[in-house]
Amino acid sequence: TVFRQGDIVTSWYAVLSGSLNVKVSEAANHQDAVTICTLGIGTAFGESILDNTPRHATIVSRETSELLRIEQREFKSLWE
Repeated sequence: TVFRQGDIVTSWYAVLSGSLNVKVSEAANHQDAVTICTLGIGTAFGESILDNTPRHATIVSRETSELLRIEQREFKSLWE
């Protein structure tokens, strides 16, 4: 698991290899999480870093994956 729905924002990610499932849940314990899509090479996630909202989904790797991670401070300086 890269992060869970509701987690505090700290980083933005890009998928360099592998694939990950995006899961969302309506329950606080996330036991009813449903996969809504799969992220593959070249996709990015963690957009809530722009407005400091909690994570909207749980991200779970489907296989061995390599990610580029940029911390919030660095991401914001690149964005501006």
